[in-house]
Amino acid sequence: MTTGPTGEAIALNVSATRPGFPKPVAILAPKDADPFVTAAAAGASATLTVDAGSGRRSAYNLIARLDRGAPRP
Repeated sequence: MTTGPTGEAIALNVSATRPGFPKPVAILAPKDADPFVTAAAAGASATLTVDAGSGRRSAYNLIARLDRGAPRP
């Protein structure tokens, strides 16, 4: 389960030039996690079927500094 600002499933720390994961991976969105966390805590059994795709989209980083004229520590 990943944690991101939207509550959606996010594959964090994935290379832009290499395949994302060497083995099949399921990523769970935090907004959908409660029933799974509850079942896991109760020791319930489950079957996972993954029928999905993956994709890429552009992203950016913002680096900034706010200079208010104060001396630097």
